[in-house]
Amino acid sequence: LLYASIILFILGISFLFVNSTLSIIIFRFLYGICYGITVPLTVTMISEITPVLFRGKFIIMTNFCISLGKVYGIVLGYFFLNDLYSGNWRLMMVVGSLTTLIVIYGILFHDQESPRFLLSIGKYEESFEIIEKIGNINRHKFKSLTSNEKSGMIQFSKEVFNINDQANPMALFNKKNLSSTLKLW
Repeated sequence: LLYASIILFILGISFLFVNSTLSIIIFRFLYGICYGITVPLTVTMISEITPVLFRGKFIIMTNFCISLGKVYGIVLGYFFLNDLYSGNWRLMMVVGSLTTLIVIYGILFHDQESPRFLLSIGKYEESFEIIEKIGNINRHKFKSLTSNEKSGMIQFSKEVFNINDQANPMALFNKKNLSSTLKLW
């Protein structure tokens, strides 16, 4: 999510330097791919860190924010474009990409890695620390993880996750995942 947001920001700024139809098509294609990567990641992250009781509400709120972003694009169009054929569309793209700086800030200073992801790559202790921290923040009848629970989570991750596929972008394009990857994009 961090890398895709940084790339989105860079691509948004790069529209200042576009000088041909082909370069617009290429940059817009890359921009669309990065956007297509971030949306499912955001929803997945929200579903992993939200308690079951509030999960549906948070996912709907996330999708609502996507709709607000589209309205923001329309508002930018109102201020930067005269009509569909004239106006400062380059500056509109730059201003539109500034919102990704908020996402980058939030990820760098307020986000934590997914405990499930950490389990999948074998960082068990770090995963347990984050689970404990989330439990303490929620203060809802949370007791520290027992050694049986920790060993069960480790065993689960060894059975379910293939360590060679973790954090490997090429795993998105293997025979098993290609269809889902393309549909999500």
